[in-house]
Amino acid sequence: MKYIFTIHSPITYFSACTIIFQEKIQHEDVIIITDGYKVPITIGKVVESYQQNEKSAWQKIKNRNIVKAYDNYIHAITDGKEFIAYVDLMHAYQRIIITNSKCISFNFIEEGLASYVVPDNLFFITNGVNQLGFRNKNFKDYILSFTRVIRGVNIRMLSLPFNPQAYGYIDSVKFYTFSQHGFPGVLNDKKTILNPNTIDAVFFEKFDYNKLDNSIIWIEESFPKAYGLSDENYCNAIQEVIDSLQESKQKIFVKLRPKSEEKKSLLVEMLKKNGLVIEIIPNNILAEILFINCKNLKVIGLVSSLLFYATIFGHKSLSFYTVLKDKPETVFDKIKFYWDVVKSIKVNKSINNDK
Repeated sequence: MKYIFTIHSPITYFSACTIIFQEKIQHEDVIIITDGYKVPITIGKVVESYQQNEKSAWQKIKNRNIVKAYDNYIHAITDGKEFIAYVDLMHAYQRIIITNSKCISFNFIEEGLASYVVPDNLFFITNGVNQLGFRNKNFKDYILSFTRVIRGVNIRMLSLPFNPQAYGYIDSVKFYTFSQHGFPGVLNDKKTILNPNTIDAVFFEKFDYNKLDNSIIWIEESFPKAYGLSDENYCNAIQEVIDSLQESKQKIFVKLRPKSEEKKSLLVEMLKKNGLVIEIIPNNILAEILFINCKNLKVIGLVSSLLFYATIFGHKSLSFYTVLKDKPETVFDKIKFYWDVVKSIKVNKSINNDK
């Protein structure tokens, strides 16, 4: 029996690691399929995703039946053995994995705030095929639909819902989450609460980084770009937070987004411009590990799931989301439990005194 985990980010990797140790899965039976994320520590067999290796037009033509090609890929990495799949959301390739004849069951793992969103609209339920509307409007739409069919993706596979909650009444499906708030709408007895303390201490030691007790960590996020905020708006909000930090003169530890570069970071630019002492936390250091190993952290950000995770592990999280001007309405406005524990920064007030 093999256990396949599909990951693409630090939190999906951390979720996978916690499950492996908590469920006492033999490491030699673990297969981690990583899509664009370089794992800092190898557990079991780590392989690049199929789509990472199928980027050229020739490869797409050669493997025109993508379902068959992906089945062959799974057969090769599992040696043809049966497996249980652990996925975050039902993206296109996850649909192929769980319908593979050797897949005996599948489960969902936490993926950040996406695992806490209520699927209250058709967009979220069908997000995996959101390149199309609900009507073909032009020739491009017809071509896209036709291309999927000739690549072996039939209507039945496409009809599998994107959101995990749709699978909540399948007896064999489990939902792994760090909080009871995860996967809203799923019955609590279907959820397995993850406990990172089950991870072997030797694993934590491999993330060798100075203890950051009583430090400030600022989380860089993709929110501004994802929601089309202007650089001016974002920088003005950062400046208001910096003004609240100036009094303390405390070093700021910055956690950049995966694949983000220091020289291209507006956040880093603003912090340096204001003369603050900063230190970039290395990419291979998981913020979640820091939250477990350190004491009395203050974590600053906008709407990152890391702000929520920090509170789970006993730290204080502060958001400057309300400081942003002219921001669009988002799903984050509706996640009440998040704002119950992640506090809004009071600008013009020292962050060290912020309650």
